[in-house]
Amino acid sequence: MEGVGLMTERLRTGDRAFFAIESPSTPMHNATLEIFEPPEEGFTYEQLVALVADRLAFVPRYRQRLQAVAGGLAAPVWVDDERFDLSYHIRQSAVPSPGSMEQLRNLVSRIIPRELDRSRPMWEMYFIEGLKDGRFAILVKSHQTLVDGIGTIDLGQVILDVDTKKRDTVFDDWSPRRSPAKPVLLAEALGEAVRRPPVTPRQLIGGLETAMRQTGPVGRRYLDLLTNRRAAPESPINTDLSQQRLFSTVRTQLEDYRKVRRAHGGTVNDVILATITGGLRNWLMTRA
Repeated sequence: MEGVGLMTERLRTGDRAFFAIESPSTPMHNATLEIFEPPEEGFTYEQLVALVADRLAFVPRYRQRLQAVAGGLAAPVWVDDERFDLSYHIRQSAVPSPGSMEQLRNLVSRIIPRELDRSRPMWEMYFIEGLKDGRFAILVKSHQTLVDGIGTIDLGQVILDVDTKKRDTVFDDWSPRRSPAKPVLLAEALGEAVRRPPVTPRQLIGGLETAMRQTGPVGRRYLDLLTNRRAAPESPINTDLSQQRLFSTVRTQLEDYRKVRRAHGGTVNDVILATITGGLRNWLMTRA
């Protein structure tokens, strides 16, 4: 990311495109859901909050929010959230016990569409209790600007361990740095404009194109308008969206993906992507 002085980092051009096309019917956040078997000693909401607090040092962006520059003269900057409160981001929920997968899917369908609060770090985590056999689920919502990029680590990754050995507690004496005053941000933006050449239309379109292609038909439609390209052909996918979402699941076995990987090479993720692509292709073929 482009540095701003010694304290702040500016939002990347490509990430600005996510906000440009975000709307109540097109939220730009990702969501993951994990279901866990209960450990013998149990697991509570308070323990989840403590675990996240212990691991937040690995994902510093999750304690930052975006602050705009007066007049929009430059991209917003990332600043520490001076009122950061884990209890705001980690929320407790439940389905009627003994909860079924259908009840869990219905709950997730109601939570996922809600837009994230831009005035705070843009993520939420839900501790969902009440599932059958004492199981619980963790739903994580993170804005695309937090998790975009191959090298990015998200919060869901750092709270999961691959073995049962307990990790040492991470020393974290984090305290929020005071946000730069608006005149300071304005002066930095003007200084950058003098020191650096302005972004050319070609660079701007390139950044927008990268982001919009990742957002599916809605983003591509905006890109077509910007570049005077022909609109994408009509399809059951390329359509106007509502604010409602339906969360569905399918059960597969990890060992099946590993067998295909061993036979054809690549990674397990490659096999999963090929499987999803094949399913989407079959679905589209049934609709000509």
